[in-house]
Amino acid sequence: MVQSSKTCLLYFFLRSWILRTFWVGYRRDLEVTDLYTPLKEHTSDILGVKIAKAWEKEWKAYQCIEKARKKEVNIIQWASCVRGIVKSFIVFMIRISLFITIMSYILFGYKITAEKVYVITAYYNSLSLIMTAYFPQGITQVAETIVSIKRLQKFLMYDELILSEIEAKKYNKENNKDTKENNKNEKENNQQEIAIVDQLNNFEYSMSIKNGNAKWLDYEQEDTLLNINMKVHSGELIAVVGQVGAGKSSLLKVILKELRLQDGSIQINGRIAYASQEPWLFADSVRQNILFGRTMDQIRYDRVTKVCQLKRDFSLLPYGDKTIVGEKGVSLFGGQRARINLARAVYADADIYLMDDRLSAVDAHVGKHIFEKCMDKYLRGKTRILITHQLQYLRNVGRIIVSKDGAIQTEGTYHELGSMGVNFGRLLKNQVEADEKSSVLSSPPVSCQNSLIASITLLSSLMTNNTSKQDPDEVKNLGIYLINYFLTVLIRILFN
Repeated sequence: MVQSSKTCLLYFFLRSWILRTFWVGYRRDLEVTDLYTPLKEHTSDILGVKIAKAWEKEWKAYQCIEKARKKEVNIIQWASCVRGIVKSFIVFMIRISLFITIMSYILFGYKITAEKVYVITAYYNSLSLIMTAYFPQGITQVAETIVSIKRLQKFLMYDELILSEIEAKKYNKENNKDTKENNKNEKENNQQEIAIVDQLNNFEYSMSIKNGNAKWLDYEQEDTLLNINMKVHSGELIAVVGQVGAGKSSLLKVILKELRLQDGSIQINGRIAYASQEPWLFADSVRQNILFGRTMDQIRYDRVTKVCQLKRDFSLLPYGDKTIVGEKGVSLFGGQRARINLARAVYADADIYLMDDRLSAVDAHVGKHIFEKCMDKYLRGKTRILITHQLQYLRNVGRIIVSKDGAIQTEGTYHELGSMGVNFGRLLKNQVEADEKSSVLSSPPVSCQNSLIASITLLSSLMTNNTSKQDPDEVKNLGIYLINYFLTVLIRILFN
């Protein structure tokens, strides 16, 4: 029995050493798993594939995740081997202990009998479940619990920091990281950028399309764009107008090379910034949505947000431009999302700007300010292609392209097209009708006796259809107008 006790003690020491090794491995496994925390920088890449594709960072994100995952898999494999060794004791530990006990008993000169063998075997069988299953499992769970408790204790013992300090460290870390990456990228790409600038100076056109035909699906019989011939000079401001389905947005997709040409050729000389028709934001701060991974240039950032009419929005948001917006900007008004989307493109400091109907999502005076201060003044010298349905801006553009049925019907200045008899109102009639259908208002009766009902109907329809899509100033002005109109009608009914 003494040898049996020694064998059990030896087994326990061996098992403790293995479990201690497993404990260390489990802690390393958790530390490697923590490597996924810095990978939160790529959360927007994973949740919003557009961002990773736009910056061509899918390979970089893959490498970071693959590196962390490989380390974790190696540790998991090692821990699995340790678990396998420990669980194998269940099979042979009792038999080995019984064999060592009987052999020691005989070697010490004692006489072995069947009765003694049966007693020892029964004794080991009684202890087998506890020794090989319950006790090791308890030690393993205690080890995992201790590791988890220590990690929680370490986290809970951190000093509380002021919010501003946290944000300052966060942005300083981001800026330092961006600076290091940019310095590295500048060394690699400096010669390429210089070559591009020299090349741009030698080109007569920023962009040109020759005999371009394109369609979204190869099996479609009709082309989306037909025989597009277009040359854009550097620094030119062009407006593209036309009816719904005329191929205006498809033209921009061809320039972005998202829509492949079936025939013809296209040449782009410069970097492109694109403000889409449907604004999209990712779940981060307003500032990060504008910077879009670029280095923070405070002077340029302030100028861009000013010309895009975002300064007042920053004052209304709870944390200014550091306010976190939900996925796709669900916490913002439609006009705010549109201006942030435009500011992102303007901040890119590109050579060619493609703006798909960016002025329709804002009210008249904001749109006028954006067109005059941003598109016409701030971006002067850049190539700008603007799709718009706002006729009042066509007088101020350098050239107007009229699109119809996927082809360029005609082009020229506003006065040239007017002298040619082009009726802009007729061209945009379908678009106006579509807009009216999307935001139709109940028209009130003109009779005095029904004017009160008309006021209530107008109030209800306006508040239902428009309030959720307008900015605070627009909602405020609308409310004042409706109150005045309601009181006027009420006075007429009472005193007539």
